[in-house]
Amino acid sequence: AMLGETQAAVGRARGSGAESESWIQAQLALSALEGRRAPVVSAMGELDAILAGQAQSGQSAEVEKLEVGRARVEAILAAEAEAYAALAGALSPR
Repeated sequence: AMLGETQAAVGRARGSGAESESWIQAQLALSALEGRRAPVVSAMGELDAILAGQAQSGQSAEVEKLEVGRARVEAILAAEAEAYAALAGALSPR
């Protein structure tokens, strides 16, 4: 939902100057979208800490499961970063 709202705001702002209301609203939407990534970034940090602990304890089966989970979270982060970059790029002056 938030991605769609941000896409719509950026669409309305395309071609507007940085001083326009639509551009400002798009920037606010982008900032809110970026803020929504915090839980995923936090989950990645937690997974890394758990993974390190499991690796030290020699529990290879658990490490493998955690690595699969980490790869999923990493893919989510990458997709979010790509979407954000595309939207931010659409607002950048040309």
